[in-house]
Amino acid sequence: MKRLFVCLALLWALPALAQSPESENAPLALEADDAAIDARLESLFGEIEGLSGIEVRVQSGVVTLGGEAGAPEAALRAENLARRLEGVVDVTNNVEVSADISERAQPALARLTDFYETAARDWPVWLAALAVFAAFWLLSVVLSRSRFVFDRLTPNPFVADLLRRAIGWALILAGLIAALDLAGAAGMMSAVIGAAGVAGLAIGFALKDTVANYIASTLLTLRRPFEANDIVRIGDQEGTVARLTPRSTILITTDGNHVSVPNGTVIQSVIVNFTRRPQRRFSFEVGIGAADDAGKACRVTRDAIVATQGVIADPAPACIVKAFGNYNLILEASGWVDQRASSFLSVRGLAIAAVRDALLAQGIDLPDPIVQVRQLGEAAPAEAATPRTARTDLQDMAEQQPESEAAEQAAREAEEGENLMKKAAPE
Repeated sequence: MKRLFVCLALLWALPALAQSPESENAPLALEADDAAIDARLESLFGEIEGLSGIEVRVQSGVVTLGGEAGAPEAALRAENLARRLEGVVDVTNNVEVSADISERAQPALARLTDFYETAARDWPVWLAALAVFAAFWLLSVVLSRSRFVFDRLTPNPFVADLLRRAIGWALILAGLIAALDLAGAAGMMSAVIGAAGVAGLAIGFALKDTVANYIASTLLTLRRPFEANDIVRIGDQEGTVARLTPRSTILITTDGNHVSVPNGTVIQSVIVNFTRRPQRRFSFEVGIGAADDAGKACRVTRDAIVATQGVIADPAPACIVKAFGNYNLILEASGWVDQRASSFLSVRGLAIAAVRDALLAQGIDLPDPIVQVRQLGEAAPAEAATPRTARTDLQDMAEQQPESEAAEQAAREAEEGENLMKKAAPE
């Protein structure tokens, strides 16, 4: 019976003995973990090429790497492997990179050897990929030289050339992508596309003005606000259009100067095309004496303009009293020229000369500027000027409407083609 009680007491005390401080094995387990980590890393570094010279020391889960590596990539790889092991708290990388050229060049030689072996094994695939790229390149060359195909697509030579170039480069890019995909170099293909995108952004920012001018030249060829040999005014530049380039519009002024206007400026400027409409109006001012008959002067002026060679009868010339001058009446005379048959500037000059001769022949004064000078002090009284009377034929002048022809032409122009003013206004 006593033996039974002793056995029960021992059984009761066993759990407490197991939990006693003398039986705790936590430090032993930690030391075992450090040893396991050390052994595991030594084994891994010994199996991986380029990591065999790295030394490992583990203390309380902290791994310290030392020794030498052939390249910086090897030291970084060893650190990444150590961090991936379970139980590692931190990694201190004290690996030194070897200065031996042969040792540092060994990884590059290994990669070249691998590439050579792969190319020697897969050369039929690379040959097929090269054939695919060559086929796309030849197709792009053939289409680029086949101008008649793109000339049939669009009558605009600039747009046709733009389409031809764009399709040619698109075929070359498609051939490169197909060749790399066939060769199994999808990663290289992604790198090429990414590099092309980054390069395109950099070039776009660096050449934004050039790109803007190129886009503007495309818009100008599509809208066609002027043609070659048209006389235009672009901003403050006026001249004859010589040619349109991808960067600028070339004008030749009446002085013979060569003016290059950037297309970006052209597309944003007000363009006045003097040649688009064959009929062009000229005007000039004439000063007559304040006491002369303005109606008679206008009739003489109109008759002289009608008789001028190059002036067309429809629309008819016009003459109106524009304003009072300091010493005269100012008339404004105008006429129309068919630019397809006569020189605008030449006809305008002839009309001015003809009007002057006609007014002088009819006894109408063309006074010079008058300056009155008075002398202070005693002076003989001036004789009173003989008053002169003048009668103006207001009815004849009222019947003239110089703006009517321009208004009629604007109305006819509004009926031709698309006109945004025809559309209903938004509610």
